[in-house]
Amino acid sequence: MIKKLIFSAAIAAVLLLLYSCPSPGGGSKDIVTITDMTTHYRVVIDAVGRSHYEIGQDYARKTLQILPEWEALVDLYIWEMVTGGFDYNELIIRTNNIKTQIPQDYLDELEGFYSMLSGTVDNNAGDGKISKAELYIMNLIPDIIEYSQCSAVSVFGGLSDTGSTITGRNLDWYGGFANQFPQLQAVIIIKNGSQSICLIGCLGFMGAITAINDNGIFAGILLSPLPGYDSIGKNSYPFDIRYALESYTLLDDVSSYLTFADRDYTFGHLVFLSDSTASKVVENDISDDLHRKVRVEGSQLNAGINWTAPANSIGDVNSFVLLDNANNHTGSVDNTTRWSSLITGVTNSAGGGVTVTELKEIISFYSGVDPGDEDGDIYNSSTQQCIIFQPATLTLEIYFRARDGSLADDPLFETIALSF
Repeated sequence: MIKKLIFSAAIAAVLLLLYSCPSPGGGSKDIVTITDMTTHYRVVIDAVGRSHYEIGQDYARKTLQILPEWEALVDLYIWEMVTGGFDYNELIIRTNNIKTQIPQDYLDELEGFYSMLSGTVDNNAGDGKISKAELYIMNLIPDIIEYSQCSAVSVFGGLSDTGSTITGRNLDWYGGFANQFPQLQAVIIIKNGSQSICLIGCLGFMGAITAINDNGIFAGILLSPLPGYDSIGKNSYPFDIRYALESYTLLDDVSSYLTFADRDYTFGHLVFLSDSTASKVVENDISDDLHRKVRVEGSQLNAGINWTAPANSIGDVNSFVLLDNANNHTGSVDNTTRWSSLITGVTNSAGGGVTVTELKEIISFYSGVDPGDEDGDIYNSSTQQCIIFQPATLTLEIYFRARDGSLADDPLFETIALSF
């Protein structure tokens, strides 16, 4: 009887090992699930007890299963950058300079992801394959290439119809000649206990373009370029944002981390931050450590720049406006007209408190026949995502640009479940 029990236990142990071992190529099959939601991909990563390398492996495997042309789409996107005027070797140099400052956990995810790709070691944009260098190019686009445009606006406290923060944010991003970005859009939910986070971006991008942690802290990036570029010893701000959201539970701690002078960046940029009580803007004017500051409602601004919308509101376009920061605002028609549109939208909606519906109308504003026809259009020809978030209830709604590249005349927002 004892021998039979021992033998049965041995068989059970062998079976357990067989069914729990990673499949060829590495990684366990139950780490990542990806669902095609028709407008975007929903990615859920169960990171508890998993190595970051395993996470990257299974993420890539599931990506290639649901979108076999992933490598070709991303490679075409990079090829367009190169043929559009960006020097390919220079992009590789920039990524090599920056990636040494990326936290090791995220590097492990990228290395794991690459291990499941076609395996090419050739850096050859246009070959339909993604080399390791090209995977880093894709993940460091905000740090190495200057061609994005975004906007954000928030109401909170007494100005909000709900009594708590409502934040709107548009991602204006290059879509690609073949609409590659719209075909790659994704909401990635990483379940990792107290470090859980949602990344709103595209398949295979591991940093934060727009992100929310399980404490309801929201962050969205906006480029605010200044003359000159240097990547040596510089950090990646999308990866630093992800780290801050995974590490801190308070908005002030996140903003303090992102303005810490020991971390320098390649581009001037803004980070729009929200929690349930307020919103703030990190202005990382990298021309001087003293100019890396946080703008709050009522902050003193540079001469000639005013936020005249009612109290308990704040907005942002692609420029610095804080007093003594570099003024890349007043000389830009695109920035000044969109700034005015945000102010007008909030002011006109203020009676009785700004509602979620009214904030949606503000971020989907355009005045011409098509989005982007006129100066001041918030919703424009580069818009890929319109995002509405309510931190108090973790309510997330997004309009995604259609995969064929078309923009809706009246964006339809869908509710995204944040199942942390």
